[in-house]
Amino acid sequence: VSEASSGLKDIIYYNSADIASLTVFNRDTGHKAMIKNSVDANGKVYYEYLGDDAVTGEKYSQYHLADFESSMASFSVNSKVSSGNLGEYGLDNPAFTITINAVNGSVTTVYLGNSSPDGRYCYMYYSGSSDVYTIGIVKLSEASKTGIDFLDATIFSIDSSDLTSVHFDRQSDKLSLDAEVSVDSAGNTSFQIVKPYNHGTSSYFANMIRSVANLQVNDYVDINGSELSSYGLKTPEYHFILNVNDGQTIELFFSKS
Repeated sequence: VSEASSGLKDIIYYNSADIASLTVFNRDTGHKAMIKNSVDANGKVYYEYLGDDAVTGEKYSQYHLADFESSMASFSVNSKVSSGNLGEYGLDNPAFTITINAVNGSVTTVYLGNSSPDGRYCYMYYSGSSDVYTIGIVKLSEASKTGIDFLDATIFSIDSSDLTSVHFDRQSDKLSLDAEVSVDSAGNTSFQIVKPYNHGTSSYFANMIRSVANLQVNDYVDINGSELSSYGLKTPEYHFILNVNDGQTIELFFSKS
């Protein structure tokens, strides 16, 4: 395989405000990830996840969706392949098909094929051109993302002053506590254990509850019930119940570190 040109070169680039929707189809899984864009009066772009696995009411991160769309709508290629047919590069039946629907009505389709022999690049071409290019291999992993990768890192955020009571269990020593929450005139929150005995709490306990009440995650893992034991969640080490003054009850389970 010879190459007609080398070095990074931008061949496709879209601003988010110019995109109406973007779809990525995964040949191997049959999954379709789709993002729909909208722009407010101030020119701010909002992203809505409409993939096959989209869940109504789920919180998807605007940052994660924007990052994904930017990656799938901009291609700076490393080199152009000057000979060979699409089948040589896995592009006769591409691993990923990316469809960019522009606001002006134009449509650009990008195809991603096999990885290169050295594993550093993958092959791609796009509608309206017969040229095959190499591009960084990271595009394949980016294109394989699904809804779970776009979930908001902040699961919920509750001010400790909005809690009415908390329950805490620790499996290893069978500790089980119930605590009530009180707020003084200055807005400071304190916790008082009321079961199995009546006792004040340390700053460690208060900080633990505040941390749990403002829960952020690093990553999501999609598992089924049979896999809970593998993650230490068949019999969780820690169990929390947070009762909020609006009537909401939140129950959380954590494994050991």
